[in-house]
Formats: sequence, structure tokens, C-alpha cells
Amino acid sequence: MKLKHLESAVQCVEPFREPNIALEQYATSPHLAARMIFTAHGLGDIEGKRVCDLGCGCAMLSICAELMGSASTTGVDVDAGALEIAAQNCERVGVDVEFMLHDVPSLRFRDERCTPFDTALMNPPFGTRTHGIDMAFVQAGLRLAGRSVYSLHQSSTREHILKKAKQWGVKATVIAEMHFDLPATYKFHKEKSKDIAVDMIHFLKPDASLRLPLALPPAGACAQAPKPPPAAAAADGAAVATETLEQLGALQLGSAASGGEGGEVLYDCENDCGFFGGFSAVEQHEQSCTHVTPAGD
Repeated sequence: MKLKHLESAVQCVEPFREPNIALEQYATSPHLAARMIFTAHGLGDIEGKRVCDLGCGCAMLSICAELMGSASTTGVDVDAGALEIAAQNCERVGVDVEFMLHDVPSLRFRDERCTPFDTALMNPPFGTRTHGIDMAFVQAGLRLAGRSVYSLHQSSTREHILKKAKQWGVKATVIAEMHFDLPATYKFHKEKSKDIAVDMIHFLKPDASLRLPLALPPAGACAQAPKPPPAAAAADGAAVATETLEQLGALQLGSAASGGEGGEVLYDCENDCGFFGGFSAVEQHEQSCTHVTPAGD
């Protein structure tokens, strides 16, 4: 798909109806989202890849990733209302995205040697309300993605972000300088819009080639911190999961496109190696798994 066609396809995506300033909710424009995903696609990190959109909001980046051929896309957000709009947007555009109701910084995967996604996308909070939240999002992306994280940040924070990435042993590259035309969203905004310089930063894990999973987990299979209760359905059939990976034997996720009824039950390897997936995939994996659980575990 050409860039202009991608941008045109997401013009119908509805933004937040009641944006929450505490969460720094600002809609990502079609112009910005299309260029971000098109760039990541050109670097080989979208088509055929398992993608997660952290702090997905109304699913603008998720939808773009699906339109550019991702193998699966999972959107994560702490705002149930935003996920309802996201599900409606997916139905409107005609794409299949899984959604998860969860706080992004606390997302964890039991065995970080095996990651549930290939690529993480985000337009995180800039940290004007909660100091450091932008980098907490990046850290979550690095935990969950086996290869790349693409994130938008204020250009004024570039030096700080690149320094942090170096401390973490992660290669960070500013691959595009963009302008975020921020419309008046909250009552305290005096101007009709404000143009903010933003960097699109690519975080590449140094051992990416060695961190590929043993098999492709089903769409939407994502690790989470312990936070019951069980899954609840959001509007228009988007399944919202709040189970933990330790309870993965009974985790079921639906999708916006399938009406939330076509989810797959997931299982994890009996050897506790961190691999998980559908029954057949796990059964096949266990035949060659050599992981030994340490005594006392």
C-alpha cells in the first residue's frame, strides 16, 4: 500500500470522545501515524510481524499496522472507553485487532528470553503530567518486543532519551523528525492548535537476531502483571483480557473483527521455559524443548 493510500484509509478513525488529561491523551493524526508505520514497514518491522501498540488509545497505529500487513496486532490501553472506540474504529475500517485492558508500564512477561511480539509501536505520554512515563513505556516495549520499538518523543528530550538507551545497551536512532499538529483538546488550551516538533525513534535490541521466539503465538497473546478479574467484553465485541500469564492455560481473547467469539485458548510449555501458544503449537514445541526447571521452582 502506498503512503497516500494508507493515510487516506485511516481518515475515518474516530479520536477520543472525552480525553483524559491525567493520561495525556492526544489523538495521533492520520498524517503522523501513516508516516510512522510506513517507515517501520520499510525497515521490515511490520509486514508479517507480530505487532503490539502500547497505549493504543483509539487504535490509529494498530489499524495502520494491520493495513500494512502485520501478522497480528494487539492494542494495549488502560482506558476502557478508548478501547471501545478502538473496537468501533477497527470494525469501520475492516481490520482485525486484539485489545487488552492493562496499564502499560506494569506489563511483564514471565520469561523475557522469549518475547510475545516482534515489534512494539507507541505514541506515549510525553511525561508532562507523570515524570518519566515516556521512558516507562519504552521499557515496556523493550520487554515485550523481540526486535524493535518505534516511539514518538518531543525533540526537546532527544538527548535524554538517547542517553538512556545507551545506558540500557539498546541502539536508539532518530529516523525521522516530524511535526505533531496538536489541536486544542482541553479547556485550558488557548490556541486552536500547536505545532510540536517530535522525533520518531527506533530502539533496536542488540541481540534481536537471537531473541526470536520458537513459534508464532496466536494473535493477542500478551503477558501481563497479576491483575484479575477474568476477561470482560468491551463494546462491539472487542475482548478485554486481564488474566496473568501464570493463568494462561485458560486465557481466551476475542477480536474486534470476529465479534469476540473466535478467540483461541492458549497454553504454556510444561517445562516452564516461557513458550506459549495454541495446543498444537505447544505440543510440537514440547517435543524438542530442552529447558530444565531449576530445583525448588
